[in-house]
Amino acid sequence: MTRLAVCYLILRQQYNAKLNIVFNGSGASPQGDYRGITITPTATSSTTYIHFHNHGVSTLGSITGNGSNIAFNTSSDYRIKDNIVNLTDATTRLKQLQPRRFNLLDNAEKTIDGFIAHEVSGIVPEAVFGDKDEVDKDGKPVIQQLDQSKLIPLLVKTIQELEARITALESA
Repeated sequence: MTRLAVCYLILRQQYNAKLNIVFNGSGASPQGDYRGITITPTATSSTTYIHFHNHGVSTLGSITGNGSNIAFNTSSDYRIKDNIVNLTDATTRLKQLQPRRFNLLDNAEKTIDGFIAHEVSGIVPEAVFGDKDEVDKDGKPVIQQLDQSKLIPLLVKTIQELEARITALESA
């Protein structure tokens, strides 16, 4: 039995969910034609669609839904953390980030806002996956990836630092 078949059986038996994978062509859905993977639970209450585990010991994250919204979750429990200290000097680090406007090569007509992964890696290294200019064994690019959600703590702390500075100026 293939891993895909086992995955389907687990979804069907444990979660009473439907797994549909379309590699080529299209398939019917309430939203029209699609290509990709859909997981459809039969209930509209809170559902965990996917768990990500660390060698089966702990949950690293999950994709959950509640019938109308989807959440992409990363583990954040204090019990899995050590050496916790307050973030400091976020404004200095944030000012080093270089937001850009650009077109992706496969969609030249659409201009978007974002970052260049290797430029972020020295400022928020945990946000970047992969190495600059990496290639596979055939010489093809291994594209760097950026998890922009890892920038949120820096943004929040910068707002707090700026708020403190504004309050101090207003009190003077």
